[in-house]
Order: sequence, then structure tokens, then C-alpha cells
Amino acid sequence: MMMTQRIKQELLSEKGLVLTDQVIVSGSAFATNMLLAQALGASAYGRFSAVVLCQLFLLSIQQAAGSGIYQVIWPALAAPLQKRYTDSLLYGQLGWLSSLLLGSWAMYQLMPAFFAGYEASLLLAASLSTGLYLLQDFLRKCLLVQRRADRAVLLDGLTNAGQLLLLLLFRMQGALSLQAAIWIVGLTFLPSIGLGLFWLKPGRYRRADRFMAWRLHRQQGGWMLLSALTQWLAGNFLIVAAGWWLGAAALGALRLAQYIFGLLNVLLQALESYVVPRAAKVANSPTDLVAYLRSVLVKSLLGLLPLLLILTLGAEPLLTFAGGADYHDFAYVMYGLTAVYVLVICSYPIRILLRVRQLNKHYFAGYVLATVVSLATASWLIGHFELKGVLVGLFLTQAILLIYWLLVLQHNGLLQWKSSTLFSARPIRPE
Repeated sequence: MMMTQRIKQELLSEKGLVLTDQVIVSGSAFATNMLLAQALGASAYGRFSAVVLCQLFLLSIQQAAGSGIYQVIWPALAAPLQKRYTDSLLYGQLGWLSSLLLGSWAMYQLMPAFFAGYEASLLLAASLSTGLYLLQDFLRKCLLVQRRADRAVLLDGLTNAGQLLLLLLFRMQGALSLQAAIWIVGLTFLPSIGLGLFWLKPGRYRRADRFMAWRLHRQQGGWMLLSALTQWLAGNFLIVAAGWWLGAAALGALRLAQYIFGLLNVLLQALESYVVPRAAKVANSPTDLVAYLRSVLVKSLLGLLPLLLILTLGAEPLLTFAGGADYHDFAYVMYGLTAVYVLVICSYPIRILLRVRQLNKHYFAGYVLATVVSLATASWLIGHFELKGVLVGLFLTQAILLIYWLLVLQHNGLLQWKSSTLFSARPIRPE
């Protein structure tokens, strides 16, 4: 009975609700993409994935220059200023979304060849869906920062439940086209946007508050925006290039495989959230810090390598089951992503070590280097090896990132290769 009560308290705590919200968002994204991959086929699902990639790119900009800074500034303000600051940022958000819609229309008028394969009605649906997605994400981030996670959970639950229900209904009726899917995904954000605006209760627009928000964000926004763009390009440029040069079907297969590997991303994010505060406690003792992170690496590999083995051995049936017969010939994508994820797992303790030792400029420099390599090699790799070249490029950029970070740590005296290394087999018990 006591255990049940404790579990209930944990789930209803602010931390538990934040985790629940993340599970809802990640789980619904996974279910939506599995459903659409089967219903639309490789080519149409690839076009849907292109829209999602654009949304994620714009979201990274929005988080870097807006909601990400809001997380830091809002808690430090006095209560009267918190409301004014939130309102000014919300009006700024509406201005940013209006600019995006106008910019999209202008691009379509000036560069129609860039949107080849996307008819005007589909682009309209994608543009409006993207704007609603970005606005809903901003509102939920505001509620999370204001420690009203229960309401953020309700927003995401409302949107995602409605989205999955309508997609299933349209599929059962045989009416789930690409355009219908985009409209459904976009319009199901409307109820939660209305509810979020009701809870935030924005006041009237104040020009003075706009300048206050601009001043606060100008100090941090430029650097965070540059970092976000660099990290996004390092991880996604080759994927975007695959869709551009190889077609929608190749992009669809790559994105579907990435969603299958999404479980590992959730586990790695949970691992980072758990390890970072514990590593920070021993950050002033390099020997203890490296020993602790070495143990984290060993346990991570022992825990996650069996999952990677299952994904590799079952690549063909998993991909076919998830997306249908159209993806049967793309099983090698799963093999390539397995190799990439081995490096990703190995790099997590290194990332954490850089963070807790406050070597942030080298953290950023690593992503700059990886981005440069992606930009320089994409054309040759894809031109000669097509989708396999994309997988080689993803592995190469991750390897370069890891090697650079290791060299930085060695230069700073945090790795002694002869006696103490993160890759030593000597067992160390974690804290």
C-alpha cells in the first residue's frame, strides 16, 4: 500500500508530470509515423517526412531564440514582470509565425521549382499545420516553465488523442491521403491552443514590454541560435540531402528507421537526465568524475547493445511490419543506424563530461566540425553510394565528433590513456 501511494505521488509530482508529458509526445509521434508509413506508402510518407523535418528545423530556431531562453529568464523575474514578459513573448511568437507564413507564400511565388511535387493546396495545409504546431509547442513550454505541468499534459493529451483517433478513422474509411493527414495533424492542435491561451490569459499588447523581451533575449539569443542551427545541420543535413537527391521514398525509409530507433533516444535522454546531476557533484575531482562516467559507459553498453542486436537481426521484418512491403528493400538502413548508435552511446559520457567541466566552446566546436564535414561530403557520398552514402556520412560525422571531443579532453588532462580512460575495462562501481 505504501509503495502504491509513493508511486502515485511520484507520478503526480511536477517531475512525474513532465516525464508523462514527454512520454505522451514521443509515444504519439511514434504511433502517428507508424500509422502513416503503412497507410501512405514510401513515397507519400517521404513527402510527409519532409514537412516534419521543416517543422523540426523551425522548432529548433524557435527554442533557441524564444522558448529556450524563456526557461532561464522567467523564473528569475519578479512576479509582476513574469506576466508582462510572457505576454510580450507570446505576441512576438504570433509575429514570428505570421512572418513564416508570409515568407512561405513569397518563396512559393518566387521559386516555384523549389516546391516541385507539392501542389499549392498541400503547401497551404503544410504551412498552416506548421504554424499551429509551433504555437502549441510554445504554449506547452510556457506552462512547463511556470510549473503547471498538469495543464501541459492535458494540452498534449488532448491534441495527440484527437490526432490519432481521426487518423485511424480516416484510414478505416480509406480516406487517409497525404493532404488529409497533414490537415488532421494541424487542425487537432486548435483545441489545445485555445485552452493554452485561456490559461495564459494574455493581456493587451505593450510596446514597452516588447522592448524588454527583446533586450533580455538579445543577450543570449544569438549564441543559442547559432548553436542550435549547427547541431541541427550536423544531425540532419545528410537526411535532408537524401530526400532532395534520392527522392521521397528514400527519405521515408530513412525516417521510418529513425523512428524505430526512437526508443533508444528516449532511454539516452533519460540516462542523461539521471547522470548529469550526479556527475556535477564530483565535477571538481577529475579522477572521480572520469571513473563515474566510465562506469556509466560500461553499463550503457551492456544495457543497450542487446537492443541494438535485436534491431539488427530483426531489421527486415521490423521495417516491413512497421511500414509495409514498400520498405522491404531498405533493411540495410537499419544496419547502418545500428553502427551510428554504437558511436552515439559511446559519446554520451563524453558529452556529459564536457558539460559538467564547462568546456562548452569545445562542445560547440565539435558540432561546427561535424557540420562542415557533412556539407563537404554530402554530394560525393550520395552521388556515389546513394542512401548507403547517407549512412556512411552519418557514421563519419558522429565519429569525427567523438574523436574531436576525446582529443579536447586529453588536452585538458581529463583523459590519461595509460591509466585512466573512459574505455578502460577496469570495473568501477557508480555512486
